[in-house]
Amino acid sequence: MGRQGILYLILYFVFPLCGLAQSETTWLYALENEKDATKKADIMYQLGSLYHTQQGYEKAISYFDKALPLIASPAKMQDIRQKMLQAYGYLEQYEKAIKVGETVANEAKKANDQTAWTQTINALGHYAQKNNDYPLAKKYHDELWEFYNTQNSLKGKALTSNNLGVIHRRMNDMDVSQKWFEESIKLNERILEKETNVLERTLTYINIGVTYIKLNQIDLANQNFNLALENAGDNPKAQATALNYSAMGKYLEDESADAIRLALNAKQTATLWQDSENIIHACQILKMIYEQQNADKEAKEYAEIANQEQKKRDNQRQKERNYLTQKQIEIEKKEAEIQNTIAEAAKRDAQIREDKLEKEKREKEIENQKQALVILQRDKDLAIAKVKEQEAEQIRTRQLLEITQQKAETERQKAETERQKAETDKQKLLVEKEHAENEIKTKDLKAKGIQLQYANEQKKLQDAKLRQEQIIRYLGIGVIFLIIAILLYVYRSLRVTRKLNNQIKEQVVELQEQKEEIQQHQEEIIAQRDSLASQNEIINIEREKSDKLLLNILPEEVAQELKETGKTQVRHFESVTVLFADVKGFSALAKKVTPQELIAELDATFSKMDEISLRYNVERIKTIGDCYMACGGLPEANETHAVDVVLAALGIQQWMNDEYERRNGNFWQVRLGMHTGEAVAGVIGTTKFAYDIWGNTVNLASRMESGGEVGRVNVTQATFDLVSPYCVGEYREEIEAKNIGKVSAFFIDRLKPEYSADARGIEPNELFWTKWKEKTKK
Repeated sequence: MGRQGILYLILYFVFPLCGLAQSETTWLYALENEKDATKKADIMYQLGSLYHTQQGYEKAISYFDKALPLIASPAKMQDIRQKMLQAYGYLEQYEKAIKVGETVANEAKKANDQTAWTQTINALGHYAQKNNDYPLAKKYHDELWEFYNTQNSLKGKALTSNNLGVIHRRMNDMDVSQKWFEESIKLNERILEKETNVLERTLTYINIGVTYIKLNQIDLANQNFNLALENAGDNPKAQATALNYSAMGKYLEDESADAIRLALNAKQTATLWQDSENIIHACQILKMIYEQQNADKEAKEYAEIANQEQKKRDNQRQKERNYLTQKQIEIEKKEAEIQNTIAEAAKRDAQIREDKLEKEKREKEIENQKQALVILQRDKDLAIAKVKEQEAEQIRTRQLLEITQQKAETERQKAETERQKAETDKQKLLVEKEHAENEIKTKDLKAKGIQLQYANEQKKLQDAKLRQEQIIRYLGIGVIFLIIAILLYVYRSLRVTRKLNNQIKEQVVELQEQKEEIQQHQEEIIAQRDSLASQNEIINIEREKSDKLLLNILPEEVAQELKETGKTQVRHFESVTVLFADVKGFSALAKKVTPQELIAELDATFSKMDEISLRYNVERIKTIGDCYMACGGLPEANETHAVDVVLAALGIQQWMNDEYERRNGNFWQVRLGMHTGEAVAGVIGTTKFAYDIWGNTVNLASRMESGGEVGRVNVTQATFDLVSPYCVGEYREEIEAKNIGKVSAFFIDRLKPEYSADARGIEPNELFWTKWKEKTKK
């Protein structure tokens, strides 16, 4: 095995065991041997993406810097720059982040990718503000304001106006700052008129209250904090947040008793749901209040609680950092082991080359000996050929003499043969003469016999003529008697025939009547048969309609079970993947079109979602208003449901994004979430059949959707672990799920490049389907 074979053995068999696809050491070795620039760029791109996912941002940037000049794909170049932008931001290298972000924003603008452009410009404004470059931050947020104003995006304008208010305050431009804060309040109030989501409404009221605090209008701030508390409902996160801000408002109004009560309620709610952020916030408020009241003991107590909670958060973060550090140590250890393997392979290569040279030397000596042997063999062959030629000449001379002798003998034999032939011809002529004479004698005898025979025949003819004349006389008498008998027979026959004809006529009339009656019965039977055929056709059409309608309501297996038995069994599934897709922008579009147009648009959208889902064997469960619910892994259990549902989600997301861009923003967008786990599915009740699924898996998938982002596929750890061998994703954060607690969430961006048929990573290629067929056969 050569160096190149050993390299790829390490790349594709050793490193998957240690969590890396390739290592830096292996890449340096590959760089010396790999001639294909595209493969080099792909290895560096994969390494950079891997380190970016594991939060090794400095190493990720180093690999991206090497890969970027060699990348030919515009989509992959844009992906690298976006990840470098995030990495520089995490490393707080804001000037470099801004430089890369400018390029990302320009490329997104050229591609008319409005979502990527707005996200990038918003990040640039954030980084410029972090870098204390407020004029530059203002420039970016001014651009965002113009864009959101053109698109009439209330949320975008509300967020941007608040950011501009903060920036102008930092620039000591208080009048303009106040103007932007007031604009933010107006926009948030308009959002409240349309928003129905509990958490969104609560946060909007809080945003308005915070803005009023910035304007030093504490009474109006408290009014909005109270409204936030009223709208929080049973959402613990919203409750704790609203209580904390209400406590802060009361504190600013010097209503300490109410502030303490609200802060204690916030602390209690946050503690119940393990909400560290709000626990710390509540304790800080209580500490400030008690310090103002000179209650040092209470202030110290809550300061200690806040510190302990902060230490818990810091310890958790330290555990995560330690985990990453340990992973890095393991990776470096594996890299060292592989480097030793490469060194040993190089040593073996050198030995192989030395053995090869020795072998080539021996082969050359053998070749020289072979050539000398060939020359000797050639001389030997020439001598043998000469001797053979002399022997051949002697043989030819001897053969020529023999041929001459044979020719003389042949001439002698020929002459003897001609003499014998002449003698034979003479004998033949004598025999023919004798034969001719005998024939003449025979003919004379035959002629005499014929004459005698003729005379006898003449006599026989005369006798026959006499007998004929006698027979004719007898026949004449017989014919007369025969004619008389025939006339008598004809007379009797006529009488019988007349009688039979009368009977036949009567029977014909009777048969004709029976025939008409039979024909009438046949016509009635044909009419009844046509009627039955028509009814059967109608029944078949109606049956097909009902079967089709039943299949639109229930999965095929469940519908067949229902038709055969009249009921269905509720089944438990060990593992399914549930998808929720929530249409965003429904209310905005409802104001622009008629109800009929709105429903037609929604029907077309859900039909397209059905088409994409069916392509990947995903079952649509139901629609709830503008929310779409589907599931993979049922009604027939399979092992591919997680990737099936992710492929369907990526397809739905891409189609919605394309339509949004094609219609210049006059279309809704989608927020997708999913989770993998056990569930119960089936049909319950005896009327209005509907196939449905139940269980915590459904609830958690719904939380993933509500906690996701527009245009992104948000999944849990369980789903991510199943699809990560095929898909590119990133860890985002822990999301609070009702009655469950915090759940790790990931964004799925696309298929891995090696499994992608297109630059966006949405369509699977032949390699993917080949591996997928192998997996489905197991």
